[in-house]
Amino acid sequence: MTFEALYDILRREKYNQELQTLDKNFFEKVVKYLNEKKLILDSQQQKTSIFASTEIDKTKRQLESVNKILKELYEKRENKIIQLSVSFSKTEDKPDLSALLPEEVGFFNSINEILNLYRNGILFKLLSHEVPKISKEDKPKELKSHYKEKENKLLTFIKDIPKFIGDDLCIYGPFQKEDMASLPKEIAEILVSKGGAKEL
Repeated sequence: MTFEALYDILRREKYNQELQTLDKNFFEKVVKYLNEKKLILDSQQQKTSIFASTEIDKTKRQLESVNKILKELYEKRENKIIQLSVSFSKTEDKPDLSALLPEEVGFFNSINEILNLYRNGILFKLLSHEVPKISKEDKPKELKSHYKEKENKLLTFIKDIPKFIGDDLCIYGPFQKEDMASLPKEIAEILVSKGGAKEL
């Protein structure tokens, strides 16, 4: 890790909309780099050379710059992860998490737990004509934030289906005759059994 490498990583994160892929050991490499710089600074501070103060100032400025880079990089990635979480909570469209560091995946999951808790407790209660209620005790055992792959079935509709709320509290439809859609297995089976669609 070098100062130039960190600056380049920040530049790419700033000027690309997508979350940029980092080395999985990025944090460890950054800590190692910072510790090496601290050792250099300690060594410089022990010197009595007339040039020592200049070297010390230079190293201190570089450490300050690195801290600014790390802060801005974290905030850029933080914002992108939050946007990914919001999008996933709204649509359940599987996001690409390959660019997230292991610690960031935990951050993504934690945000989704909160978003889902309040979306279920407020929005979907209202859509079901119920008074909103936020209760962590009532939190679903399996939240979307756990990022599990769902088994879907591909359907073609044989009659118009109005918008409805599934058992998973997600909104589906409306669907028109001859539309095609990939839906969770349980919902697909109900639609087929009621003669609204057939499986492809």
